[in-house]
Amino acid sequence: MPTLFMGNYPLVEYLSAVTGWDLDVAEVLTTGARIQTLRQCFNIREGIGPADIHLPARMTGLPPMKDGPLAGITIDAGNLARKYRRAIGWDPESDQPKEEELKRLGISDLIQN
Repeated sequence: MPTLFMGNYPLVEYLSAVTGWDLDVAEVLTTGARIQTLRQCFNIREGIGPADIHLPARMTGLPPMKDGPLAGITIDAGNLARKYRRAIGWDPESDQPKEEELKRLGISDLIQN
């Protein structure tokens, strides 16, 4: 069975052993997407939007390191966040999970009419 993350860390096997379910990588990834989307729906309900979430400047390379393998490197965190939201089926500007993504994850009851 393939491993996820880095190194020899058989996450799928561990989850299968703990739950007693015969999981595969696709099911584990879908479960992770469902958890992340549910967390996002909670944040939206509580009024937490994209403007409220910031990485510490040091994590994005501000100011840039002067030495070492990351010397002079900065990260455009806003652009990276928009790409992430688009990739996981959320609106890249508003952070709202798209209706089709909620349906795919089996949590379409969160759609407000």
